[in-house]
Amino acid sequence: MRMFAERTVGKILESKARKNAVKPLIYFRDKVASYEQVNERANRVANWFLSAGFKKGDKVAILLNNCLEWLYMWLGLAEISSLPVIYGAL
Repeated sequence: MRMFAERTVGKILESKARKNAVKPLIYFRDKVASYEQVNERANRVANWFLSAGFKKGDKVAILLNNCLEWLYMWLGLAEISSLPVIYGAL
């Protein structure tokens, strides 16, 4: 199990973004986001939450419709080890 201890979502995304920068990571409706774009936006979210004082273990509610921003929010929170609390808005 120790081999997985250092493989966080953020580190995996960073690694994949370096290897596959311009390759599409996700297709959503009429939008396409590359590994690099998703990683950059997730980092921006993570940095904002850190600057706002959030830290590892904090719970953060996400109330968004299905959109790419939902993914950026979830990944950004995972990068700083905060716990997203997901509310589905239909």
